[in-house]
Amino acid sequence: MDNILLWVSALGTLTAVMFAAVTAIGTLATAAFTALLWWVAKRALGGTNTQLQLLREQAERDGRPYVTADVVPGMHGGGSWDLVISNSGRSIALDTKFAFDVWPRGGKDDHVSEDLIRFLKEPQTLVPGARKRVVWRSQIKRSGTPAFSVGAPEGHTLVLTYSDELGKQYRTEFSFNSSTIGAAAPMPQEGSRTTAGLGDQRAILTDIDYALRTLNIHVGELRR
Repeated sequence: MDNILLWVSALGTLTAVMFAAVTAIGTLATAAFTALLWWVAKRALGGTNTQLQLLREQAERDGRPYVTADVVPGMHGGGSWDLVISNSGRSIALDTKFAFDVWPRGGKDDHVSEDLIRFLKEPQTLVPGARKRVVWRSQIKRSGTPAFSVGAPEGHTLVLTYSDELGKQYRTEFSFNSSTIGAAAPMPQEGSRTTAGLGDQRAILTDIDYALRTLNIHVGELRR
């Protein structure tokens, strides 16, 4: 009888131990599964946060103003150059202005520098799609004297700064060299000149000749 009681007691103890072991294993499995779920959720949320950050940065890039400056062959014909400023972004550009080294005015014939420098120093507001074109450098031709240029130097650097509506500032540096650009840039051809048969109407025909040449240059510039 005592043996039976001992056997029953040992069996109960073993059952309790096995139950405790199974419970511990279940607890560990639950903890491991919970940890796995946490890791998966963290990876998913991390990926979502990364995507949201990328989307936010893309939206900022798409919505910001983009102001550029470029020197192009001028509308006054060969030897002249124009500065074109434009905002190709989707928002307004505020306090758009340039920092640069002021060049000396080229004498009494320089009708470009003073107005150009004043324009560059004046803060501009550019709405999306806005475009401004001003004379950058001009060539003066006079009968009996060599041609000369007035306005900005052949090579010059401008530092452009502007801000958006939220106050974020942007800065871009542009360097131009009109002699380098001019060596490769296409220029509109002037019309042919009549050299004979002017007769008494020479002055009128000369005026027409000048007008046609100017018109031809401007049409060529529109096709650029």
